[in-house]
Amino acid sequence: MYNRLLALAKALVPLALVGASSLPAQGVQPDHWAVWVGAEEESMGVGVPVLALDRDDWATYLHAMGQSGRALRRIEAHAGAIHPSGWGLAAVARSQTWLEANADAVALAAMESRHSLPEAPRRFALWARSEAWDGRGLRGVTPWFALADSHTWRWQASVDWLRLHKLKVRSVEGDIAYEGSTAYDARLRMYRADRNVTGRFLPPSGEVGTGASLSLALQGTPWPGWRVDLRAQDVASRLRWKQLATDERIIDSQIAIRAEDGTLDYAPVIRGKKAIAAVSTTMRTQWQALLGWSPGASTVGECTLRTVRMAPLTQRWLGWQRNAGALRWGAELEPTLGALRLWIGGEHGYLTLATDGRGLSSQYRQIAMGWQWGW
Repeated sequence: MYNRLLALAKALVPLALVGASSLPAQGVQPDHWAVWVGAEEESMGVGVPVLALDRDDWATYLHAMGQSGRALRRIEAHAGAIHPSGWGLAAVARSQTWLEANADAVALAAMESRHSLPEAPRRFALWARSEAWDGRGLRGVTPWFALADSHTWRWQASVDWLRLHKLKVRSVEGDIAYEGSTAYDARLRMYRADRNVTGRFLPPSGEVGTGASLSLALQGTPWPGWRVDLRAQDVASRLRWKQLATDERIIDSQIAIRAEDGTLDYAPVIRGKKAIAAVSTTMRTQWQALLGWSPGASTVGECTLRTVRMAPLTQRWLGWQRNAGALRWGAELEPTLGALRLWIGGEHGYLTLATDGRGLSSQYRQIAMGWQWGW
């Protein structure tokens, strides 16, 4: 029983590869028919080793104990065509997983991974939540439109329609107290929504769910030499599975039950239910703001400051980029994560590589590439 309770926090940790919406080819709008393909994988974790979370020994790669855990992994692949007018349509495959857990939940899960016990009696106040989904569908993209009568600002939108093949939601909150001699006392509330939930009288879940999202981009040059690029990916979204198996449980080892002989039994009590229900949630919105400055006619290139926020994680990148003929290349540094991003792009495509160079202990990794050619 208590081994299962300890495994609970671990069950919330494993992450799958994941994804997020993007607009095509770095904002390029072709003047002819063009084919547009691309792929991206991004992983970020704070307080947990995001690249090792699917390993049984993931706790080996923890930087420090006593921290809350936040992690996100996403992956996307898309292929489509863009009309000379700028309208585009693409097939897209996306998935995304995120995790939030307080410091006690991370500590308890790490002890379970290491098969260890607390050094002294201790109470763990647990809170953790994770969601995972993946789907395939279509993406429609608009041309770049001038904002009102402005010649310096323009905007673009994209819409995703997805057929979901996976939707998982898990949460746990409550207390587990270690009382020494391998004895634990627990008061927990757990929730799980997953096609893999089964029961003796539980009907099977529906085969698929649905998803939709809207993404927006705004670009402008407010002053000579200055550039602004604002993006909100999945700013409005919905994920829904009409018939998904759910499992709700309350575990309380402090409840006293009167036995047949009249004595009190303080054995753990599990109460809960399994059901088929409609489950709805939303995608995590990614907010991105870039400010670029080119110092006059200088050939030193452009200095950039970029902030990316995808709750519960934030990135702040300091960068520099310049043109080299038909190519544009640059580098960015994220001081908090200690991560470096290098990228090169042009009229027909781009390649981005980013890492903090820590291997399986890494807190950040990104690989992105895209290609566009026309006729």
